Amino acid sequence: MQFTSATFLLCVPVLVALYWSVRWQPARLVLLFLSSLAFYAWRHWPSVFLLLGSIGVNFALGRVLEKSKSRALLAAGIALNLSFLLFFKYGRFLHLPHARDDGWMPLGISFFTFQVIAYLVDVYRNEIPAERNLLVFAVFKSFFAQLIAGPIVRGREFLPQLREPKVFDWANLHRGAWLILCGLFLKVGVADVIGEYVNYAWKTPASLGANNAWLVLYGYAAQLLADFWGYSTMAVGLGHCFGLTLPINFDNPYSSASLREFWRRWHITLSGWLRDYLYISLGGNRGVSKGRAAFNRLATMALGGLWHGAGWNYLIWGTLHGVWMDLELVTDKFRAKWPKWISVLITFHVVVALWLPFRAPSMEALGQFVMRLFTGHFDSAMPTQTIVLTLGFLLAQKPLFAAVRRVDLKPWLEGVLAALMIWELLAYGSAKSDFIYYVF
Repeated sequence: MQFTSATFLLCVPVLVALYWSVRWQPARLVLLFLSSLAFYAWRHWPSVFLLLGSIGVNFALGRVLEKSKSRALLAAGIALNLSFLLFFKYGRFLHLPHARDDGWMPLGISFFTFQVIAYLVDVYRNEIPAERNLLVFAVFKSFFAQLIAGPIVRGREFLPQLREPKVFDWANLHRGAWLILCGLFLKVGVADVIGEYVNYAWKTPASLGANNAWLVLYGYAAQLLADFWGYSTMAVGLGHCFGLTLPINFDNPYSSASLREFWRRWHITLSGWLRDYLYISLGGNRGVSKGRAAFNRLATMALGGLWHGAGWNYLIWGTLHGVWMDLELVTDKFRAKWPKWISVLITFHVVVALWLPFRAPSMEALGQFVMRLFTGHFDSAMPTQTIVLTLGFLLAQKPLFAAVRRVDLKPWLEGVLAALMIWELLAYGSAKSDFIYYVF
């Protein structure tokens, strides 16, 4: 079920009302669990059995791991979870037997696989106790607000919130409703409108003029941020509506002065997961040579690229991020002499350029598009709406992030902004499409 669908938006207020009408925490959890299963089954009901199986197996694994502290059992648990991910997401890419040919895979499998692996590792490391309540664990694993595309929640953050009953708070509900509205605006009013042009242009990249190719380049940077930030904002807002706090996933990433800073601001929960459970496990940068540390960064980013999809383009994208990070470390002292705005400008354009292999439907299309950027003719016609939305969105990052967080936002200003966002949603609501990260 889409967050932006009328069905979902009509069901949420009913669910919130039912949730707060009961005070017994197990009943609230049952309501959240059943609604999460219905949400997940809406797109493809057989996937629910995979989710249920994952919940049962990993709940049991956590209990056993807490007692045994068996490294072999942890490895087996991680391998089991990754095997499903490998089969469904990378089966065709790796030519695995019996892999599906239609490209179908369970929604959100990358996100909930990483979530449960983190849980098992944390239990093994004694960072959290194994959850003893199956219902609490089931909601932790399946909560619909973050099930499909994150944020990737940690057990230490989320499990304690599910054990204790919450007291209804109007301010929290208000905060949640505001975030849901902002997320809808970002997705439907910005990302989907820009995306209509970007997606159309990528169908025939060889026919683009240079000016329109550059517009597509910047347009996709705006579309992707608005789309994923919009989803994450709605997810956090939905959590607030139920008295639950989900981690922030974006923090004005296009203002970063380095690629390392960018990854501390973009898809924050994935970046943290890659750091804590992959980069550090590989050796990190402490107590190892500079060459080994550089390799660890490169390997982490390459695998992070593959996490996004089974394709050479994702591997190239992730690897290039790792290469640029290593180059930054070599040139840190030199770059420290520059004004910060130069570093921000360079980092932004590196990120934008590296979105090309991420977005390209094929290596052939990628080559055609790059050629259009530098050798294309000049198109006399350009979509004014896309230009205004793209430039306006990219140039207004700081006030937009502040407005979404309601930092010192006056009530009258909040009302004006809400009215403008609702107008935009009504005007461009027909431009709906799936969230980009649904496929990951």
